[in-house]
Amino acid sequence: MGEYFYSKHLGGFGNIRMFGASNIPADAVEVTDQERLALLLGESAGQLITTDEKGFPVLKTPPIAEVDVRERIAFVRYERETAGITFNGAPVHTDRMTQSRLDGMSRRAAEDAAYTTDWKLADGTFVLLDASEVVKMADAVDEYVQACFTRERELLTALNNDVYDPDMLADGWPGQLR
Repeated sequence: MGEYFYSKHLGGFGNIRMFGASNIPADAVEVTDQERLALLLGESAGQLITTDEKGFPVLKTPPIAEVDVRERIAFVRYERETAGITFNGAPVHTDRMTQSRLDGMSRRAAEDAAYTTDWKLADGTFVLLDASEVVKMADAVDEYVQACFTRERELLTALNNDVYDPDMLADGWPGQLR
């Protein structure tokens, strides 16, 4: 057996160093480090690790009843928030790091009209942005992110008022701005 294994009985992963070769559960199946990491990543994204008919770990999307609806709404908002936008025809990241960088750069641009920066777009290309373009891009990202939070609030309000329907989760999110 390799270094890592999954045991349905234990409900998780183990490794030889942790258990010792003589203490590995009887239902353990070998998994590569890459498989283990992919499964853990899926689990961190809200999926469940379960086993197939041969005992191998697989990811399963839990039924909505098994997931706290509020957490699911927040998860979808985060996915939408960080999905990116198109700004002046160019793909722009909207992840938290980009939001933070744009916030700082827009403050500098507001103080220095001659400010310029090389900006790496979501497609890997670079553009030179002047101060006004930095501010406009930061505003576009901010508007998009705020619209995502507004949609989350609308869905939570519907949930609190007992008018929420799971189909609402797919609709009403902001599209590409500018």
